[in-house]
Amino acid sequence: MPNPFDFAHSPFNCLTGEQQALVRQHLQHQPMAAGQVLLAPGDAPTHLFVLIQGHVQQWDSDQLLAS
Repeated sequence: MPNPFDFAHSPFNCLTGEQQALVRQHLQHQPMAAGQVLLAPGDAPTHLFVLIQGHVQQWDSDQLLAS
């Protein structure tokens, strides 16, 4: 990542030093394009997404459920 991850904010501030090191080792900074799908319907999440900038929307077909 270009900048160190800030563990001062909840819930990351509750992690031990060892847990923070584990998270830091597995961080990946990956810019996403507008409209890019993070999880398709029926997909089981395999990652924790931490949003740095922008927003996420939840859709069901053509109906916006959450923004």
